[in-house]
Amino acid sequence: MRVLTILLLLLISTTPVMASDFVLNADGSVADLSSGLVWHARSAKMLSSYDAVDYCDQLRTEGSYSWRLPARSELAALGKSLQEAAPSAYWVASDSLTEQGVYCFGDGAYFQFREIKTAALVRCVSENPLVSAIEAVNAWVHSWQNGDIEAYLSSYDSEFQPSDNILHSVWEQQRRERLSSSVDISIDIQTEEINSMPDQSVEIVFVQEYHSHRYHDRVRKRLHLKQHQGRWLIAKEEQLSTLPQQSLSATSIY
Repeated sequence: MRVLTILLLLLISTTPVMASDFVLNADGSVADLSSGLVWHARSAKMLSSYDAVDYCDQLRTEGSYSWRLPARSELAALGKSLQEAAPSAYWVASDSLTEQGVYCFGDGAYFQFREIKTAALVRCVSENPLVSAIEAVNAWVHSWQNGDIEAYLSSYDSEFQPSDNILHSVWEQQRRERLSSSVDISIDIQTEEINSMPDQSVEIVFVQEYHSHRYHDRVRKRLHLKQHQGRWLIAKEEQLSTLPQQSLSATSIY
């Protein structure tokens, strides 16, 4: 029989806040780009400690992650960046086999809490395979910005289909000509959404602001990436909309 000790974590907050290392997806999951974790949307109802463990074990989503209860330190880091409108208590796993308790944000107080039947919310966590995809997009941005044409083109899958339906060879020649004739390129990226797809590919939606010596635009884009021989490559690139121009603060995707 499996024995698991549980802690309760109390998230106390007043204003919704999202730190730059966290991306809130449309399905309610949160990707933590700094730690390499992905957080499932919280449970819809309060659960007992044993039900909380089963909830994570049985959870299945499109991304097919291996979900588990978070450690207290992991949930504490999330709570500092993703604040909620009202105080909420969450189950967390403990390394200790002899105690369980309540941890409170704000003053850092910790309370012994031994009633195993107490109910709380659950927010399951998993190691995030999307971080390496983010790193691949950063490398794509940097090669573009630095005028490294070969590295830029190698970021695309051999079966990449340009959005305007031209031949891949024609698109590649056009990109070579445009990149070689552009100077002082600056590209700012702000991530909006990251999703793992059923076919194990990844979709990333972001705002891109592009500057060169002769052109400036700000657009919303979606990249579809898939793995080939251990590398994330761009299989599809879509411009979703044109946006009003403004300066973004970051020069990487996170």
